[in-house]
Amino acid sequence: MATDIIGTGIAVTFGTSGFSAELTAINSWGNLVREAIETTKLSVTTPAGAAWGNRTYKPSIAVDPGELDMTFKVDPDLTPLINSTEETLTLTWPLQTGQATSTIWSGTGFCTDYSIEGMTLDNLVVIQMKFKMTGEMSITVST
Repeated sequence: MATDIIGTGIAVTFGTSGFSAELTAINSWGNLVREAIETTKLSVTTPAGAAWGNRTYKPSIAVDPGELDMTFKVDPDLTPLINSTEETLTLTWPLQTGQATSTIWSGTGFCTDYSIEGMTLDNLVVIQMKFKMTGEMSITVST
């Protein structure tokens, strides 16, 4: 059931590196892509009358699990994860009213973009990281 969820309380843990900094934003888990494989036959005909469309497709079984884009408060003592190996990333959703356990999304990913931003007068310095997710993601449904 859809519910109004705010970002407060969402947490991310890193399974191998143990990276630990204060998460300020999960900007997106986006670019989940599933290709459409064209199946149009050479014998295709022009649609008649008010009809349109005559190409046909089937869905690929391969799904790109996307990219996780996050922002953290900077800790200059932490080693940038840009050279790290694949690791399990676990996203724990905030506990909602009536739930005993939170929903958990989990999968494998690796850092593809690491930047430090905001190094100006009176600005919060943050780490911006993107992780390319790979393979199968899993969801543990709340109870």
